[in-house]
Amino acid sequence: LPLTFAILPPCLHMGPQLLSACNFGPGVTANVSSLTACAMALRGQLEADESETNTFYLLFCAALVFLMQAGFALLSAGSVRMRSVKNILLKSVMDACFGGLVWYLIGFGFAYDNSEDGNAFIGGSGHNFALSGADDTTGKKDYGYDAVFFFFQYCFAAAAATITSGAVAERCTLVGYCAYVFAIVGFVYPTVVHWVWDKHGFLSAFNKDAMLTGMVDFAGSGVVHMT
Repeated sequence: LPLTFAILPPCLHMGPQLLSACNFGPGVTANVSSLTACAMALRGQLEADESETNTFYLLFCAALVFLMQAGFALLSAGSVRMRSVKNILLKSVMDACFGGLVWYLIGFGFAYDNSEDGNAFIGGSGHNFALSGADDTTGKKDYGYDAVFFFFQYCFAAAAATITSGAVAERCTLVGYCAYVFAIVGFVYPTVVHWVWDKHGFLSAFNKDAMLTGMVDFAGSGVVHMT
């Protein structure tokens, strides 16, 4: 049956495919097939906009979490003697730089397992070691979601390492602190992340076989601060 299609709301982001499929003017009649094509194009455009918005929001939140590095650095610098300020600031930089390298090489792979039959205790399928399994070219992931998700998780890993830096201020050498960062970012923290946030973890709410129906962790309050 011929139907009259009204003008699309101007607030919608009109991509080329959507424009070609929904090119109806006021009072123009359209059959069911053309309206179906328009609806499918509109749905695809909305899904694309949603993916882009989610990725941007995750990147914005990651930037806020990363700013905690500056806050921890100032807190630690104000808690030590003047002669140790440069040392504690250097350790804060080490958290971000050396910790980021460790998280990239092994930490992220231990934390998240993309395989179908992953381990409930720790990741180890090799999909995420050195971002070897990152996918930014297909489906909804072609907006950089995998890279942004890695950065978001890295910011939390660096924050987890920095929390202890104030406790060992003026009590730990730089070499010893690097060893601590390697251990916490490369193994200890990723293991706890895998338990709670990965779909295979035995405490994860995303795992239907989780212990006691799983754990819901809000804003990293348990994983980050209790690691």
